[in-house]
Formats: sequence, C-alpha cells, structure tokens
Amino acid sequence: MATIGLKDSHFAVITEGNNGDESYGTPKSLAPSISANLTINYREGVLNADDKVYEEVKEFNDGDIEFSVADLLSTTIAELLGSQLDDNAILVESIEDDSKAPFVALGFKAARASGKYEYDWFYRVKFSKSNETYQTKSKDGVTFNTPSLKGKIYARNKALSNGDHPWRAKVVDGESAASATVIASWFDSVYEPTFTP
Repeated sequence: MATIGLKDSHFAVITEGNNGDESYGTPKSLAPSISANLTINYREGVLNADDKVYEEVKEFNDGDIEFSVADLLSTTIAELLGSQLDDNAILVESIEDDSKAPFVALGFKAARASGKYEYDWFYRVKFSKSNETYQTKSKDGVTFNTPSLKGKIYARNKALSNGDHPWRAKVVDGESAASATVIASWFDSVYEPTFTP
C-alpha cells in the first residue's frame, strides 16, 4: 500500500435526521492537500482462562487524522470549524466554535507508484483547528508554514443494508472489479455501499 501522492481533498457536510442517521451534502473542495496522517484506535479486551487466552476482542473505536493543506480559505474554515464570517466577510473565531462545528465526510485520492489511485471516503469526521506557526523571513530563504486540521473519525450512525456501520470506503483503481463509473464519479457524492442480500 505504498502511496506517493495526495490530492483532490473534499468534504461533505452531514445533516442528521431525527434518528441520527446521516445524509450528505454535495461534496466541496477542501484545499490543496499536503499530507494526511491516519491513526486508528481500537477497544481491546482479553479474557484469560485455564492459564491461556480464552477470548480476545478487538473493535474499531475511532480514528485520528491530521490533514495538512497548502492554505485554508476563510469560508472553508467557517464551514468546517463552526467559525463565522461577519457582515464584512471577516472570519471571527469564538470559544463556542467547537460546539457548532458540523460532522462531515472527508474524501481524497492518493497516487500509487503504479500510476493508479486509491480513493477514500471517511464517513463521519469532526474537525478542529491544529496549531498555527508564523515565522519571519530570513536572508537565507523562505520557510513555508502551512495550516493543518485535526479530525476525529467515527463510524457513521446510519447502518448499511447488512446492519454494519461503516467508517470508511476505499478503492484502488484497477485493483478490483470496481466499476469505472463509480470511481470516475467518486467526488460527485459520498459513496453509498450496496450489498445484495
């Protein structure tokens, strides 16, 4: 699973129904992507009996993603992080922002050495702002300080037809029998899995 690139990051704002089930808005471009660092966190338990491991459970709990980008537009910050643009289109960040930040789906594609791409959708992500760095220019050169977002990844509330609650959909172009039409329209809408009973 060696990747050599990252591009075309998108997000889709989630609207929740009365039962908490997600519906996804139309995907929007997030920002020019630099890196995405993903960590999956598990709930684990081991039951020992008769001096050996009798049962072991390992379940997806959540995930952490740090997403570095070249720049973040004020409109994107407002939409992702719950901040507001005032009447003069000035971004105003408040202590209440985190409680207003929406859940979103996050999608992107990563280039493989083969020339093919891996396509991803994370179904339920809540972003917060990461640290910001500012630095003066020096006579020796220019150092770029770029913004990043920290995201918490969750399984979605809406169950699939088979009863599962997905947290991610992923496909590698040309690696499976996945429809070329599905891959070509990956960022037109958040991918909805289908299973034949």
